[in-house]
Amino acid sequence: MYDRNSSPVIWRKHDEIKALFGDFELIPPGMTWTIAWHPEDAGPAEPEITFAEPNASLILAGVGRKP
Repeated sequence: MYDRNSSPVIWRKHDEIKALFGDFELIPPGMTWTIAWHPEDAGPAEPEITFAEPNASLILAGVGRKP
């Protein structure tokens, strides 16, 4: 499905994605699987999403700030 889209996904390895942050400082929890990105901040009306393994989400998340 992604490969047939007009904006195909570019699959990258963990280290390749981390390199995209350059000299930006990663804020906690750093770069992690989306399912592990601040689940404690979910609101009461949001569904609880759980996976046996966090990497089942397939997508990494991270926020960086310029030092």
